Amino acid sequence: IWYRSVSLHQLAWTRKSSGEFKLAAANADESVRLAEACANHHVRAKSLELAADLLICRGRFDAGRDMLGEARAAWRDMDDQVFRTAKTLLREDAAIACQLALWTGDAAAARRHAAEALSLARADNDQPSMIAAKVLEAQAALAAAEPGGELTAVGRKLDPILDDSRRLGLTSLTAKARLVRARYLRASGDPEAARVEAEELRSDSRRRDLRLHTADTEVLLAEIALGQGEREVADTYARAAQASAECDGEGWRYQPAWDRAAEILDGGA
Repeated sequence: IWYRSVSLHQLAWTRKSSGEFKLAAANADESVRLAEACANHHVRAKSLELAADLLICRGRFDAGRDMLGEARAAWRDMDDQVFRTAKTLLREDAAIACQLALWTGDAAAARRHAAEALSLARADNDQPSMIAAKVLEAQAALAAAEPGGELTAVGRKLDPILDDSRRLGLTSLTAKARLVRARYLRASGDPEAARVEAEELRSDSRRRDLRLHTADTEVLLAEIALGQGEREVADTYARAAQASAECDGEGWRYQPAWDRAAEILDGGA
């Protein structure tokens, strides 16, 4: 049962990235059930985090926030000695909260959660988690930045983040960092460089079946085209983004990307 709960958790993460939301949710729920049966508190908490992440990706922000609270409570329900050892693992909880804040337009909260995730990752000397937190930190800073010094500072941080993620072979994190870099290039007034980066990333994400990254990249390409006055191109990318974000259909879409693409198709900026 112990090994089954772990393998189901890992399978759920993989299926989430490829847009198989229904199967991912079923795997996460079963992982929680089995983890409870064998008192595997660590996997139970991690699978609750994953369930929260899936809800948030589906646009069910309030339910996701509640589930995230349940996951945090699960960590804190461990006895004191275990929690002192495991508390740094709350970094994933903080990372999910950061993404939720970004999608709900709360850049200040996103920065706080990103800083917490990075602090916890550093405390545990977990290199992949540190890189993930730095990507979120850059994304949150970019969301809050005005043209000028802070925007330039975001740009300076991205190359080392990309170098580290590539060195460790972190495919998904590399894709996230490249998306942030493309957004930075657009925000800093270089839409053509942003387009080139995003096109390359879209090709790589499609080849690796990173469906959520593909949808996010297609949304960005639509926004770049819209900013250049290329309405037909923008609509083409927006329709592609909706197709990528469709996942398992209504109620099981990658809703933030799908909704943004719908705004563009409805004539929004």
